[in-house]
Amino acid sequence: MYALAYKTGYALLTLSLIYEGSDLEVNQSHMQLRDLSGKFRSAFKMTPVRKASAGVLVGVMGTVGVGSYMPENTVTAKNVFADEVKTVEKKEAVSVEVLEAKLIDIVWNGESRKYTPENGEILKVFDPSKSMYGKCIQQFNRDLDCISWGPMQIKIGTVQHYWPQLYGVEITERDVLEVALDLKKSQQFFVDCSVKLKGCAWNWTAAMNNKAQVQLYIDLIREAKGITM
Repeated sequence: MYALAYKTGYALLTLSLIYEGSDLEVNQSHMQLRDLSGKFRSAFKMTPVRKASAGVLVGVMGTVGVGSYMPENTVTAKNVFADEVKTVEKKEAVSVEVLEAKLIDIVWNGESRKYTPENGEILKVFDPSKSMYGKCIQQFNRDLDCISWGPMQIKIGTVQHYWPQLYGVEITERDVLEVALDLKKSQQFFVDCSVKLKGCAWNWTAAMNNKAQVQLYIDLIREAKGITM
């Protein structure tokens, strides 16, 4: 509709110039005027005929609506999220496994672009929090709280802090690395920690960046498993 209004106004404006015997040519892409010397002009005198043409253009645009210039397939992020929430809340054949997979997907993609370890590779990233950045720069042994490991970008200090609360036993740094560098084990730790322990999910930057979405899935998984906080 917008394209129709634009072309209609352009055609009427062009006809008005021809009708008046003007020596000006219309540049359609910029809606500027060019005289016969080849120079563009940014403005021109509004004669009665041109005013009428402009009035038709404005009237047509007013009829189709100001927002009609947006492509039909344009949707806002808010609408996309609202549709997703509506779909999830229906809970039509949505298993706990599906909800957990969606929760994992958000953080896995945000942390490492779904990096998958191959051939014994180790993904190691200097990744301190804002509060730890100065200390991480200064101290020699930075592995505990300054380095993130593996596809889910897990810190050794994070696992050692939450592991006893989740599983009732301590865990060594070596065992933490085995968890962090393994795709399935790291994802399972993330889900367990996020769902069973309040606030654990926010140790991941990708979870914080998608907080409303992540919280939605955590709440649904807790409800399905009968976990109360």
